[in-house]
Amino acid sequence: MTVTVFRKIIVFATPIFLIIFSRLAIPYIAGLPPAKYELALATPYLISFIGMFMAANFRRGRPFFALVLIITGYWTCRTYLPTGIQGIEGKSIFNTLSLFIPFNILLLAAMREKGLFSAAGRIRMVFFALQALIALILHDNHHLADLPNIFHSPLLAGIFDRITFAQIPLLAFVFELIAVMAIAIIRQAPVDSGLFGAMISFFIAGNWLTTPNMLVVFSSSAAIIVTVSILQDFYNMAFRDELTNVPSRRALNEQLHGIGRNYALAMVDIDHFKKFNDTYGHDIGDQVLKLVAKKLQNVTGGGKVYRYGGEEFTILFPRKNAEETLEHLESIRKEIAEYPLVIRNSDRPKNKRQGKQNRGRVDGGITTNVTVSIGVADSNGGEISKHEVIKTADNALYKAKNRGRNQVCK
Repeated sequence: MTVTVFRKIIVFATPIFLIIFSRLAIPYIAGLPPAKYELALATPYLISFIGMFMAANFRRGRPFFALVLIITGYWTCRTYLPTGIQGIEGKSIFNTLSLFIPFNILLLAAMREKGLFSAAGRIRMVFFALQALIALILHDNHHLADLPNIFHSPLLAGIFDRITFAQIPLLAFVFELIAVMAIAIIRQAPVDSGLFGAMISFFIAGNWLTTPNMLVVFSSSAAIIVTVSILQDFYNMAFRDELTNVPSRRALNEQLHGIGRNYALAMVDIDHFKKFNDTYGHDIGDQVLKLVAKKLQNVTGGGKVYRYGGEEFTILFPRKNAEETLEHLESIRKEIAEYPLVIRNSDRPKNKRQGKQNRGRVDGGITTNVTVSIGVADSNGGEISKHEVIKTADNALYKAKNRGRNQVCK
């Protein structure tokens, strides 16, 4: 349970690290000579344009538009709020930014990636342009200058008095931040966690707007977080299997180049997988692959799981021999074999609530079990080449298949 939770929240590690690092950079910015300080003020633009160029090349519309929002917020605050929120004009501008930027980041998180210059991407451009027009109209008429307070109790009023944001934008921000965090946890995608980090940076920059260098540092932080998420997303495209979300065969090959002399390698094959596909369809086959991948990640002993191809997976054990892995492989084999896989009927309810109520009933579908066969080999202290280790593990896998499947052989 603890391991599962850790794997879910580790997606926030990079944004949180960059935010902490940004806070530590503030004294350094303050000590820069005038010429370098002027250059530092342009950092959010520079980083954002680099990120936008990368996003355009990788056809990633969501981070592209997020960087547009960051630039817009930074430029507006630098141009119109250089000394803070003053008068009805300042309140109107700040409240407009406070409402529109977090809301649009939430929209970007909720959307699926559909490219930048595709039909969906062009629709997003029009949508953002319309929002900008609405924001200008609201600002020109000062409709957002004096937003009413919702809470009036002395205790809550004292808390809100310490926060720059008005109550309505603040409450909206909290809801939007929680929603983006939930999306990031569910999807486990770098761009979603990057959007979460950008929202945190936006809040810090806005809440301490009048504190020297907070705006430039945390606008830069937001841009860096989103740009890094683009790189992480590109890495995942190259080295992570899209269906099962485990590292791909390319990642395995890269790892084998630098693993050292002592290691064990296990080849895992799903038993009767073709029969699952032929009987229940490829959608169920995909669900079986995802289930097995998820269970294999629970392997103990320091094993790392990779999708080798088709219904085959590889588990790599650094600094272990084949004998030392048997206990861990046998444990994960049993865990998979004992897990009940429910294949729901084709007439299952479309409504999620009704489907949840029917879950667990006998008539809710067919319950079956998935089993795996495993073959393991080791490098024999570096005397066997990597190609031969894989070949030997494959031979052990075929031995497990020939002995009746659902077992581990070395």
